[in-house]
Amino acid sequence: MPSAFISEELMTMCIDIIKEMISLFWFWVLIGSCTKSIVSTDLSVIPVASEVGKYEILNISDYASSISYIPLETNDNALIYESISQIIYEREQFIILDLLQSCMVFNKNGRYLRNLGKRGLGPEEYLVIRNISLYGDSIFLHTTSPTKIRIYHSDGSLIDILKPDSIPERYNLYAIWFLNPQVYLSDVVTMAANHSTASYPRALLLQEENNQLTINREYPYVYIEKEIGGFSDSYEVATVYRFKDQIRTYKAINDTVFTVGSDLEMDKAYVFDFGKYRASSKWMFEMAQNKLPIYIWPLNIMESSHYLFIEFFFGNFAPELFEYLSRQGTPNERKSIDYRVFGLFDKRTGKLKLMNQPIKKKFGFKNDIDGGPVIWPLYISSNDELVFAVQPEEFMDCYKKVINPSAELTDIAKKIKLDDNPIVIITHLK
Repeated sequence: MPSAFISEELMTMCIDIIKEMISLFWFWVLIGSCTKSIVSTDLSVIPVASEVGKYEILNISDYASSISYIPLETNDNALIYESISQIIYEREQFIILDLLQSCMVFNKNGRYLRNLGKRGLGPEEYLVIRNISLYGDSIFLHTTSPTKIRIYHSDGSLIDILKPDSIPERYNLYAIWFLNPQVYLSDVVTMAANHSTASYPRALLLQEENNQLTINREYPYVYIEKEIGGFSDSYEVATVYRFKDQIRTYKAINDTVFTVGSDLEMDKAYVFDFGKYRASSKWMFEMAQNKLPIYIWPLNIMESSHYLFIEFFFGNFAPELFEYLSRQGTPNERKSIDYRVFGLFDKRTGKLKLMNQPIKKKFGFKNDIDGGPVIWPLYISSNDELVFAVQPEEFMDCYKKVINPSAELTDIAKKIKLDDNPIVIITHLK
């Protein structure tokens, strides 16, 4: 007759089996979670859609160790008109382009050294500078009307002038950036209404031969999500910037930041995950028709070793809209709405932080180091320094609000005049 009780030996065996099953269960849970993390984590994906609605003020002290102020010398030869449109800081020199297309060079202490060329219609003069690049002791100016690459030595002497005369007129070379002294990358803007986008490249690789720029290679469009109608009826100027020895290029047509390096291949660097906020193929038309802006895309991108500094157009999703006066290429001022939101993407963690304005109508990092101006880069040096500039009036407005200003801030406040050249600010990243 079977016993009504389980033997002690059988009980011990059952307990061991249960323990083994529990251990096995948690092992597979752990493996599953790790596998899921590995598969889903891609540090090249910038998660915009998931962060919309989450905004915070970022303190510069969390990202930078110190701040330096350099007032630019003001004299009859060095008068920066209104504001700085481009600034470069390398090899202890500032190269500055103002709104009147004057290109000036200052040393690390802000002393004026020289101008690079001048505006005019002469053989060595230019009307418009599209962008400035550096390579060793050479300074490259991409000028237009007509399109040329002017190469200067750092001492200001003109070394060479390159012309793209052999490139077909159907290609509008909006911006040309050097990869090395013989190879250049150009953004291509297509403006014809009756062509297929497939027949036009995203960019051209240009080769220098006998002072001429010729086409070495065409980079075709690569779609992540090709939409009906494509992008053939409009044009978009690429956002282009240099990161170390690579050129990054981005167009909203496919949400991808591409990069070209020493191997001359165009590869993916980053992808924006805009989700439902992604711009459709007709977004430029809708903007031109003043329709409700419902899309998000980057207006400008800058990159350091650890971060992407991104200026987004957020449309009506921007949490801190405000009106401002602008000329927008006309002599008369008119009211415009600022739809921007700034963001910081950490390349090491894959996290994006969208930023609130630390001061109303001012974008960037709160300057909690010395209470000075809000910080956002116009340029990032090869040494990971954020470089930007403010007008004396803005500097003084900030200075008057600082309770215990530093000796450096006080010294600058005593020296500058409101009609002086801007003050360059360098923030040293950690």
